[in-house]
Amino acid sequence: GTVKAWRSNPNRGDVDPELEVHYTHREEGERVVTMDGTHDADKKPVLLVSRGDGVVRVYDLPSFKPRGQIHCNGEVTATSLRTPGVIFTGDASGEVRVAKWTPAAAS
Repeated sequence: GTVKAWRSNPNRGDVDPELEVHYTHREEGERVVTMDGTHDADKKPVLLVSRGDGVVRVYDLPSFKPRGQIHCNGEVTATSLRTPGVIFTGDASGEVRVAKWTPAAAS
């Protein structure tokens, strides 16, 4: 139930870089099944996390502020972000969903 994002320790330089935890977030209630990171249409980093409940949660990074959800028909066992701006999910029911980022509305 814990999501951790790791990065190279910036103080180590190029000599034997060590990994350190950069972000940590606890997912309550369900185990984490898949996760992937990307940038939204406004070039802000986000993390997609699927749990056993059929919902892919989208979080802003590094705050982990909830950003949105993609509801599916079963446990999401696959996510793909290979096409810029497009998210593919596959769930236990056999359904594949496609979601597309849109830029935030101007304030």
